[in-house]
Amino acid sequence: MTRTEALATIEAESLGTHAWFGFPENVTDRVAIYQTPDGWVVVNTDERAVQGAIQTFTDEDSALDLFVRRLRLYK
Repeated sequence: MTRTEALATIEAESLGTHAWFGFPENVTDRVAIYQTPDGWVVVNTDERAVQGAIQTFTDEDSALDLFVRRLRLYK
C-alpha cells in the first residue's frame, strides 16, 4: 500500500486516532507510523501512552498495510 492509498483508505473509512509519520509522544490510544534509520515502525499506544506491539519494516508499503489494519481495529 502506498501513502496515497493509505490516506485515501483512512479518509474513505473515517479511520482516526492515528499519528501519521509522527512519534506518538504522550498520546493515548493511538496507532502510529514513523521512520527511523532502521526502517518504518508501526506502534500502538495504550491508555497510559505506553508504546506496545512495535513492529519494524524494511519497506514502507508493508508498514502502511499494518498501520491501516490496526486503525481499523480502533474504529
